Amino acid sequence: MRFIDLFTVVALLTTNFRFISGHLARHTEAPSTKLVRRQSDPWLRWCGKHYQAGSPDDSSLVEAGRTPVPPSSSSPLLDFRCTPTIQPYLDSDSTGSFLIDANITSDVGQLVASSSSTLSGSPLQVSIYLTTSTNTVLSTFTLPAGTTLYESSPFNLSSLPPSSHPYNVTCAATLSSTGNNQTFSQTTTVYRLPANPYGGSITKMDRRTGALLRESSSGTWQPFLPFGFYTNVADIITNMSIISDMANDGWNVIHLVPTYPNTTIMTTILDQADAAGILYVADFRDIYQTTSAIQPYIELFRSRKGLLAWYTADEPDGTNDPFNSSTGDYQLIYQMDGYHPVSLVLMCSDFYWNQYTAGADIVLSDTYPIAVNNTFSKMYGTVCNATYGCCGCDDCSAQLTDISSKFDHWSERRRWLGRSRDLAMWTVPQAFDGTTEFWNRVPTGPEFKLQTILGVNHGAVGIIPWDNPYPVPTLAQAAREIAPVFSQQLAPRILDHSSFRTTLSSNASGVDIASWSSSYNNTNQTLILLANLNYDSVVSEVNFTLPSTSGAQTLFGQGNVQGGKLVVPMESTGIAGFVVQHAASGSNGKKNGCMTLHPGGWNLVRLFVLITVMIVVADELV
Repeated sequence: MRFIDLFTVVALLTTNFRFISGHLARHTEAPSTKLVRRQSDPWLRWCGKHYQAGSPDDSSLVEAGRTPVPPSSSSPLLDFRCTPTIQPYLDSDSTGSFLIDANITSDVGQLVASSSSTLSGSPLQVSIYLTTSTNTVLSTFTLPAGTTLYESSPFNLSSLPPSSHPYNVTCAATLSSTGNNQTFSQTTTVYRLPANPYGGSITKMDRRTGALLRESSSGTWQPFLPFGFYTNVADIITNMSIISDMANDGWNVIHLVPTYPNTTIMTTILDQADAAGILYVADFRDIYQTTSAIQPYIELFRSRKGLLAWYTADEPDGTNDPFNSSTGDYQLIYQMDGYHPVSLVLMCSDFYWNQYTAGADIVLSDTYPIAVNNTFSKMYGTVCNATYGCCGCDDCSAQLTDISSKFDHWSERRRWLGRSRDLAMWTVPQAFDGTTEFWNRVPTGPEFKLQTILGVNHGAVGIIPWDNPYPVPTLAQAAREIAPVFSQQLAPRILDHSSFRTTLSSNASGVDIASWSSSYNNTNQTLILLANLNYDSVVSEVNFTLPSTSGAQTLFGQGNVQGGKLVVPMESTGIAGFVVQHAASGSNGKKNGCMTLHPGGWNLVRLFVLITVMIVVADELV
């Protein structure tokens, strides 16, 4: 990582840095050089923590960086939120819509002059209008208080002529259940862009799911689940077959890690990726704090058909980079492009999370708990705890649940910030050899596959492991087995905006389960993904409350339906995936302008896991 000491920096400077196989290779600049330059503290910090031998345990910066927890309210609060359904709309789009959340909470929102019992279900009169001198009304409708993810009826986009600048919109809701009208309001922005003047691609975001949308050859916008990996451009130059290998093995994205070569060589790489059908992420980690350095690369990539997204900062929370670096880049990219979302990765458990995510549409989580010592750093010879030390996985318990817990915490922070709809989450599985750093071994193939399922089960809509798995045969084979399944079979179901995800949140068995229920290809289906977090074999029984279950299609793993139960034998750190077909569940949803909303994840499937057999099949891995 970026927190090695100065003696290590000297050693690194005498080697070819791009050949480092572990996590240190994330950073093209000597890590401690960055830390020394950016911090006046004589001791280096990572995630706000001192970590060098002899450094004091100073928690002041750590505590200052923690996300404030909203105070609890004894009276009901209405958390009213409004956002355009799609980002951006284009001149070719004729209609648009808005997503409304009117959640009743006890921690965020506006105090309501009503009891919680009378508030729930009370009518909210909603009006959405342009924030201009004329206040042109775009949409009006009524919804019940307590509703979330309500999509308005379509409105005509003719009120928003194509422009490179966003339109300011006000959403106002009036509650009259108490006899005295109470108004709730929020402002948002809507983009309706002209045709891409640079001739490049366009990536939209579907804020119902956080999914990316790409235009198909038929002109329809289809959800796209990125499944790729980080790799250094220098390594691609050395072995250009990486790109064709990716296409053959089912990957669909390559994250291009700088330093970038001259334009001629870079164009050759991008041409080959385009020919192979591999999309790419443009990464500015080494120059993102220098605006003049970024601009030429924005101009290069924005005209390309294969550009998927921008990526500004790599773990800026680790080195406590200035907040305005990522937010400034975000604004610059939208000024110069606007047709692709902006992403960054955060590593720390909780260090100025709100401030760094302000510069992103997508935030990636690189949590690496496998075979790590979370209490003592073998690199620095110091302890690790909540306020001190660096062990490679900040505030981790060295359990696989560190991955899911971080996404759960992030989802809650998004809700506090009102960003549940406009900040998507991607996962970065651990897929590198870090034995010279903090880790004791390389992840196994099953562990790699488990990480992908675990992230998706808890809300990730993109999978970009660090880093290129091909040098490790077991990881490469695991990727070949799982990547095509995600792109061909899982993505259409996971990213379907009419489906609802239900995750088993209380689970002492150590088997993580999530389900997505929807109508797919005119058939009522429930996708079920399981990940065995145990280093033992188990048999899971998933009990259904589905009407007229007609069997299960196995996507991977083993299992069969027996007496209304899905019985799933699972190896150590194994995964399984099934599609269960069933009859319609009846009208248990609430109809809005565009889709049917079903509370509680459609109530189509209630899952619990019973471990009926537990047999050790392998030695404990350390």
